[in-house]
Amino acid sequence: MANLSDEDLLFLSNLMHIKEEGQFKNIWNKKNVDNKSSIGEMLENIDTDKLKDSDITYDGEISGSEWAAMIEKVKDNPQICNLKLVDMDIDDKKALSVCLHNDETGETYVVFRGTSAGEWPDNFEGGYKADTEQQRRALAFVERQNFDNITVVGHSKGGNKAKYTAILSDKVDRCVSFDGQ
Repeated sequence: MANLSDEDLLFLSNLMHIKEEGQFKNIWNKKNVDNKSSIGEMLENIDTDKLKDSDITYDGEISGSEWAAMIEKVKDNPQICNLKLVDMDIDDKKALSVCLHNDETGETYVVFRGTSAGEWPDNFEGGYKADTEQQRRALAFVERQNFDNITVVGHSKGGNKAKYTAILSDKVDRCVSFDGQ
């Protein structure tokens, strides 16, 4: 079993910021979960040439040309492209959590998006509470997965959730946190 590199996991973390804006259609939706769509399938209709010419700064403060370079690199990576979206949750705070699985290798990744608009109070609570509501929700998401040996990953608030779940879940065997609280 060949785990994704930290760089690959950073790409997954960045992909969490794709939503309906500019050149993007939202790839994180129920239809893609129901179809167990792969990352490759979800990215195939993104026109990176149009992104390169875009003057929009997208969610996550990523420019169109940065998105284009990142998506082209991801499209060239079969390990990432073969990951299938098997579960997803967007809660009332707009926090996004996804579970990705590779049927061939058995690898499973849970990725948490960084702070969504409704999560800012939870960020502050993390400074004085041992367990916050959003951390507990992240743990519940990991625990409902039908896989073991899960790698959890996230940036910022997502990184905080990854670390929290890695400590408390026996299903997690690897954690990669990018600038997590």
